[in-house]
Amino acid sequence: MELQYLVVRLPVARPEALDLAPFIPVFHRWIREGWCPELLIDVADYRHVPFGPGVVLVGHEADYAMENGNSAPALRYTRKDVVAGGNGLRLRQVLGAAFAAAARLEAAPELAGALRFNRRELELSVNDRLLVPNEPATYRAVLPELQDSCRELLGKGAEFTYGQGDPRERFTIGVRMAEEFSLEHVPAQPP
Repeated sequence: MELQYLVVRLPVARPEALDLAPFIPVFHRWIREGWCPELLIDVADYRHVPFGPGVVLVGHEADYAMENGNSAPALRYTRKDVVAGGNGLRLRQVLGAAFAAAARLEAAPELAGALRFNRRELELSVNDRLLVPNEPATYRAVLPELQDSCRELLGKGAEFTYGQGDPRERFTIGVRMAEEFSLEHVPAQPP
């Protein structure tokens, strides 16, 4: 099963202290600096939407967002363009891009060190309900490859959770690590 259009969600460690307003100038600076290989286009402010997308850095190949989402604030990386190679390479690309953005946000002077991401949990989704339906058979089919890839990229001790929920929603898997992973550990491109 080909996993394209992957979404990575990295929760914030201290969500109660998060103000989304400073992310607007940070994301505008990222566009000016051209800090990543993806084409970054604009910043959209959805802070007024309860449990919405928050502040979104819109790109051609992918979007980055600091969302005030359904459970806790998080960085969400959404790949919108096809990534060549197998699922392991696709997972490396999305984790590498999300981790690079998270590390850059934690170091952003505009945020004054107030942001830290949870390094034990993340969420993986597939934004293609036709090719990757939200059903237990999909989970059984992709789990062995996800386990191998996560072990290689994040280390041992990954626990996966799947709660099917509404089949109209995206296929989503929670990943919880026994030990903290490093944001610098996964390069977006293979060595």
